[in-house]
Amino acid sequence: MQLNASQHIHRLLATYIKSPISSSSRSILSQHQQRLFHHAHILDTLFQFRFNAPDILQPLTKQLQQLVSSDSFFVFIKKLNIKKFNAYINSSHVFQLFLKLLLFSFVSDIMNQHKLETIHTKDCKEICANYLKIICSKPSLVSQFIDTFASTGSIQLTDKLFFCHAVFRQLLPSDMQQSIIAKIIDQYWRDNQLVDSSHFQGYSTQTNLMFCYVATQDYFQPIISQYLSKINSFGDYINPKSLSSLFTSFPAPLVNHHAMIIHFLFNLMVCTKRKVLHIPALLYFSHLDMSKVNTPFGTLSLKYSQKSRPVCIECHHEFKTSPKNIVLYCPKDFTSFSFSTNKSAIAIENHRVIIPLNETNIYLS
Repeated sequence: MQLNASQHIHRLLATYIKSPISSSSRSILSQHQQRLFHHAHILDTLFQFRFNAPDILQPLTKQLQQLVSSDSFFVFIKKLNIKKFNAYINSSHVFQLFLKLLLFSFVSDIMNQHKLETIHTKDCKEICANYLKIICSKPSLVSQFIDTFASTGSIQLTDKLFFCHAVFRQLLPSDMQQSIIAKIIDQYWRDNQLVDSSHFQGYSTQTNLMFCYVATQDYFQPIISQYLSKINSFGDYINPKSLSSLFTSFPAPLVNHHAMIIHFLFNLMVCTKRKVLHIPALLYFSHLDMSKVNTPFGTLSLKYSQKSRPVCIECHHEFKTSPKNIVLYCPKDFTSFSFSTNKSAIAIENHRVIIPLNETNIYLS
């Protein structure tokens, strides 16, 4: 989507509709729930980027609505009364209950946001919200969930990281998210990589790149540096320690994860949360020349160099719809800013500058 490769996206999704992907059997979710979750996440991305393809959107939407209404967990929570609910949260089943309430709340929020709701999904949203409110009011249950989520072997590490990136950041308080990531680091981080000792099969490039999406710079920088150092002059990723490079057949297929790292690097430059466009590029890149990267609002171009002061940031866009705000994040050594239309220096507050839509040049000093 960020590369605006519409034809490739259409082909991929047409294949997905015919044969939806699912995770391995080592998952806390049923095959039905995995499809439900994947459908919701894909639809959310498509609607955010205003992807106009009725032959893709309509069947995906219809399937998602049917998956929610027929799911065994949804049927279960509809019949659950408060007495049985209290019994569940005081039993060994509380972890699965909490996690699935979060997942179904995530799905119902997406359907509500994009006006895909049905009577069943409205019921699901209300029920999940009420039960999550009760669980989150009990610190002992929250602490138990954090510990179990980080340590359990019933969920693959890649699934844990995906839940953290896609679901938890939308629903959980930031301090709870940080606690979960800290526990995962304690559990798996060894020698600048994530190692799942319970199911160890070698270095997992995919797992470590997924970790970058939820980790701080201290952790993701060595992972990104290692990946880039293993790309040869032909653009192929070759790492003898990687799972994908293990000798299983001859000739062995070349596997790379360029899409994951490109998406991650784009997110370091510009990303969207709800209806706000965030530009954190200056925090990670000393200079940048980015042209027409696609965002949910339209294309954005960004150019600057931090070699001399003041720094001039050229920001051009072709938006089809306006973001609520454009937020530029500034390194701590910048204290003031000005615009091409207003040369008066203004103090930077909280290391952020709100850029008006009509401004094309921002000066930082």
